[in-house]
Amino acid sequence: MEKEKNKVPKWALRFFRWYCQPDFVEDLEGDLLERFERRSQENNLRSARWSFTKDVVKLFRPGIIRPLFKSNTLNQNTMFITNFKLGIRSLYKRKAFAFINSFGLSIGIASALLIFLYVQTQFSYDKSYSDHERIYKMVQKVNSENGSETYATVPYSLVNIIIDSYPEIETGTAVSGPYDSQVVTVRNEANEDVQFIENSVLLADSNFFSIFSLDFLNGDPKTALSNPHSVVLTERTAKQFFGDTNPVGKFIAPSGKNSIVTGVCKNPPANSHLQFNYIVSSSSVGWFSQDQFNLRSANCYFKLKPSADAGSLELKFPKLVENYVLKEIERARNISREEYKKAGNSIAYLLKPLTSLHLSEENLGGFQPGGNIVTVRILIVVGLLILIIACINFMNLATAKSTDRAKEVGVRKVMGSFRRELIAQFLTESFIISFISVVLGVCFMWLALPYFNELTNVQLEFFLNFNTVVALFCLVIVISILSGIYPAFFLSSFSPIKALKGVIKPNANGRSVMNGLVLFQFWIATILIVSTVIINKQVHYMNEKNLGFEKEQVMVLEGISHMETHLYHPFLNEVKNLPQIQEAAGSLSVQGFQGSWRDNYRINGTQEDFNINRMMIGDNYSEVMNFELKQGQLFSESMNDSTNVILNESAVAAFGLTDPIGQQIVQRDADNGSIHEKVFTIKGVIKDFNYNSLHEAIAPLVIQSNEINYGRMRYIAIKLKEGSNLKTIEQIESKWKETLPNRPFNFRFLDDTLDAKYKSEKQAATLLKIFSALTILIACLGIFALSFYTISIRTKEIGVRKVLGAKATNIILLLSKDFVKLSFLSFIFAAPVAWYIGTSWLNNFAYRIEIDFTIFIFSALFIVMIISLTVGLQTIQAALGNPINSLKNE
Repeated sequence: MEKEKNKVPKWALRFFRWYCQPDFVEDLEGDLLERFERRSQENNLRSARWSFTKDVVKLFRPGIIRPLFKSNTLNQNTMFITNFKLGIRSLYKRKAFAFINSFGLSIGIASALLIFLYVQTQFSYDKSYSDHERIYKMVQKVNSENGSETYATVPYSLVNIIIDSYPEIETGTAVSGPYDSQVVTVRNEANEDVQFIENSVLLADSNFFSIFSLDFLNGDPKTALSNPHSVVLTERTAKQFFGDTNPVGKFIAPSGKNSIVTGVCKNPPANSHLQFNYIVSSSSVGWFSQDQFNLRSANCYFKLKPSADAGSLELKFPKLVENYVLKEIERARNISREEYKKAGNSIAYLLKPLTSLHLSEENLGGFQPGGNIVTVRILIVVGLLILIIACINFMNLATAKSTDRAKEVGVRKVMGSFRRELIAQFLTESFIISFISVVLGVCFMWLALPYFNELTNVQLEFFLNFNTVVALFCLVIVISILSGIYPAFFLSSFSPIKALKGVIKPNANGRSVMNGLVLFQFWIATILIVSTVIINKQVHYMNEKNLGFEKEQVMVLEGISHMETHLYHPFLNEVKNLPQIQEAAGSLSVQGFQGSWRDNYRINGTQEDFNINRMMIGDNYSEVMNFELKQGQLFSESMNDSTNVILNESAVAAFGLTDPIGQQIVQRDADNGSIHEKVFTIKGVIKDFNYNSLHEAIAPLVIQSNEINYGRMRYIAIKLKEGSNLKTIEQIESKWKETLPNRPFNFRFLDDTLDAKYKSEKQAATLLKIFSALTILIACLGIFALSFYTISIRTKEIGVRKVLGAKATNIILLLSKDFVKLSFLSFIFAAPVAWYIGTSWLNNFAYRIEIDFTIFIFSALFIVMIISLTVGLQTIQAALGNPINSLKNE
């Protein structure tokens, strides 16, 4: 029979054994083989094999096919309940083990949840607007011989041209701003004029609310910005101005211009790059209706039709450049487009999705400091790694307790338990711990959320709904499998005889796995420590860097109406006489507030134009900021400087001047189709200073005197002497109320305003400090588990060594050296990765620290110290223990 069995088609026989019910296999297989033997004798072998295959196929029918699902639901439920009870008893018996496991997992889960909430908020920006997937912002990419630069604004005149020229566009809008320190006069119910100072004010056309679907509380969004001098207030601003009354139809005077409130909309969502307090119709401003394709610009947004493709539309924009922009450049700069292109210059217009603006590297949103995509990616990885580290701790702790559970495994195997049942039991215990840990993790996260929001200045919210519960339950399943699968297979693999004799010894693979997992933990911890040190050093560098001016002790008064400068000069003179005031000056520009404009300049007598930034300051402003004079003179009260300018060193280099003092430059300004030229004499040169963010390199700068605009000022900068306190501020406010009794007193300190520019970097530093500390805490639990495991399996070895004369210090060194090796290995593997991450993050800054070896030395020593403290207590206890206790059972 065996001989004939070898001749049957093997695939047919295997197929039969696979589908046939186990109870029928033996009988039916015997019948099939007997028939095959008879046929092979009566006919040839080939015919018998073919008939055997047909018989196998005919038997493939209900009643013989094994069922897909076994009807043992009751037994499975009973087994699960039994395993659940046994798991609860086992964990109760090992309370310390259960606590350490649950605590480590819950901290990891809470940390990961906080990180993912933060990341979700960063990616949710601007998704609350209707049809956000069809809204794009046009940006301008300019290439020159000095490199490439992308700008958030484009010529506002392009909006209507694009809407009319391309059928892919549904609608578009041009938005100018934000404008800060705007004085708004409101007449209250007592018929008295009350003034407010408002920031984040926008100019926008009538299509604004067709793009940004903000709900209106009063008024019609379709017509609210149609007429000149129309104003739409946000709900917050309307309440501030008019209380609970309906403000539509009431008059207000922003910047001294009588306007009418035509609508009230809800406040912009917190997770929107577009933040404002009120919007003024752009038709109120004359220049917004002029055709201008060179200097004046705005934030331009377009909503595409559902069938339109942004990439295909972008390919049509070069015609805009040729027909409008280059034509304007030819006229304004007096240069042909061929010469412009030959010099390596080019302009391109791109469409960026609305939802990508917040995390764009160039902060293409432009209305407030944006996020940092590199930081967000780092946090995503950190969240996942913290969760993995917590799972690794579970695995290591469970493996470390393997010797305690060896006899339990042996007894259960002798009593008839199969390995799969033991695996199910251990996975059930893992599920219980995971479930408890997730519940505790959610509680910890909920308790920590207010403090986390305060630290990061982000309002995160956590809602426990059906979807959240399902997601958390899936998290329980994933964690229980990830953290419990290895211990379950490891513990269930014990030989019952060896387990009952108590001779279970760790194999090389088991120790290697535990060492590898702990190495991985501290590899992650080392990367986080090095990254945290780098980011904190950069933040500290930004706070402490000499910007080329003094930002400390400088008050900046806002809300100065530049059209009523004569009202503020008496106050300025009074303030200068206060004993705690070092210097004061009015200005149209203050770095960090209203920074600079861009204009075209050329050396008088030449034809080459330079597009250079411009500031306008008042007399003594340089003294307030303590600019360092390199050549010539600063603006002074004793001279009329309306035709003089001061250059920074970069501007001198850009113009190619060797002896700049006394030379003349020409400012070329295109306005309403004509070119206006103004000639200025270079009066002085100051040392370069950072008038923009440290993300940007110092660019050429031309500084004009505000005397060219009749001494107008938008800000008053006051330099306080050392030792000034709240009383000094009260004295300044008192002088303000004496000279300007009806004007609101509002101020900010310059250093606070400049520091706010680095909000995302400070958030990154804060988050990494918190989560690095938690990662180290969780990793310490892992190293604790490994040291406990190592000492438990070397107890008798330690006893023998002590009997033979080994000193306690030798034992401590013996037990600690492996952990120190692991720490150095983790450092060696982590250092290159940490250097790469740190370098990638620092590339966002034009001015940054250098990553030197001291950062890595500090991190390595810190890791060694943490490991030494973690394992020190256990190694000392083992080294000082009585050897009789470990040898008495031998």
